[in-house]
Amino acid sequence: MVQQHPTLGDMGINRLMPRDNEALPLGGGMWTLPHYLTFVAWMNQATGTYWWTFDEALRDSQVNSDAMRNDLVIRDALSSRYRSVCMLEDQVVPKNKANKSEQFYADKLKEIIAEIPYVQQLKRSLLEAIFFGKYGVQPLCKWDYSLGYRRMVIKDWYPVHGDKMVFKWDGTPGILVNPFYRTPTTEFTERGAAHFLTPAQEEIFLWHEFEREDSTYWSPEFAGSVHGSGMRGRIYWYWWLRQNAQKFMMNFMKKAGNGFLLVGYPSGNVAAKNAAKNAVEGQEGNNVIYVPINNQNGDTLDKVVQHVPTQMSGAEMQWTVVTGLNELIRMAVLGETLTTRGGNTGLGSNLGEQHGMTADERTKYDAVDLETPLNKMLRFLNKKNCPGNPCPRYTLLADKRNPGEVMDAANFALDAGMSIPQSWVEETLGIPSRVGDEPVLARIQPMQATAVGNTPGGTPMVGPSGPAQMWRHVGPTYFLPTYTGYVV
Repeated sequence: MVQQHPTLGDMGINRLMPRDNEALPLGGGMWTLPHYLTFVAWMNQATGTYWWTFDEALRDSQVNSDAMRNDLVIRDALSSRYRSVCMLEDQVVPKNKANKSEQFYADKLKEIIAEIPYVQQLKRSLLEAIFFGKYGVQPLCKWDYSLGYRRMVIKDWYPVHGDKMVFKWDGTPGILVNPFYRTPTTEFTERGAAHFLTPAQEEIFLWHEFEREDSTYWSPEFAGSVHGSGMRGRIYWYWWLRQNAQKFMMNFMKKAGNGFLLVGYPSGNVAAKNAAKNAVEGQEGNNVIYVPINNQNGDTLDKVVQHVPTQMSGAEMQWTVVTGLNELIRMAVLGETLTTRGGNTGLGSNLGEQHGMTADERTKYDAVDLETPLNKMLRFLNKKNCPGNPCPRYTLLADKRNPGEVMDAANFALDAGMSIPQSWVEETLGIPSRVGDEPVLARIQPMQATAVGNTPGGTPMVGPSGPAQMWRHVGPTYFLPTYTGYVV
């Protein structure tokens, strides 16, 4: 029977229902069209979940899709991509930076996040969504009293494989479980039993979705890619072709790598042929060809046993195909090559610099997406530890620039007559502001009295001799700012 009117659950209303005192947005808070209705057929209509084959690898072979992640070429490329994001510095920024209370709570939350065990690996686990399309992390939250007051902290966590995650049509996430596990929210899907998260569980369960994509009207089996599509499905057929090319190459090496051994025997003498087989077939790795010898045709005894080497040009060609496919797979994962591997680009080529820019853009692209689940974690911690405090924002410093680049830009601006806020320089370079009378380090300018070894007449060593507002105090020394720098 064809369903004419989707239920509120199918439309996502049960999860997105606003409070009674709020007006619904335009359209009554409903999707213009529920996603599952935009396909030629309904998959899993009984359970209302997306079909498990949401990429090419899963549709072709579950075994191959599992083996791909352990491929050395893919693993190395993914590790390079993950490390560039995991090594980024992070910060927790309050909504109002001038509010000392909000800054205090932001620092408190940053400390709690820094105490998460293997927090860098937590980020890496979430980044596995780049390959699988989606990936999860289940944190274990506990109240902690070690500092003399109560804090909600994350004591432990474990990763949840993306292929274990199930999504209903309304977006409710679930995790595949053992069939004997039973909860009020356990339901059976085409893959088996799945525990669908309650609102309280969904509040802290973290998952990352990489590049949501819609499938074509004629491919409802790929509809699940709306919750993330990873590199696995995109590079699968190149990986499959490479695997077969390697198989052909190894078969060639096995059959012809050691050449051929020609063994002769008197023509028509079956007993002599069997004796020759018993003599030579115990030698592993040799390809033996038995040649009948007819002395009447002029055949000589040197044909009785003869080794014929094989040209390796065929194997070299197959290896070229394999390495070429490896480069395509690696380039697809990384988006470039010269930032992680060398290459012949010619004298004066700037391709390395261009690929470096590409790597920076890719790192920022991945980092901004990763902030979504991490900010969800921050909202939970802020709710428990700082009730009533406006939730700050967790950011990864993907835009933190090289100090040399910052100073070059600053010098250019100063030469052009522009002024630069000191706070911007400190924040960009990661230099903290001076606190109170804390000693500071300052480079001595060539024209300063301390540099030339004496003091010009009429200029005090300590304290200004002119209007106080024209002087800047840096540590124990007073400097007079001019367009050429600071002179005493």
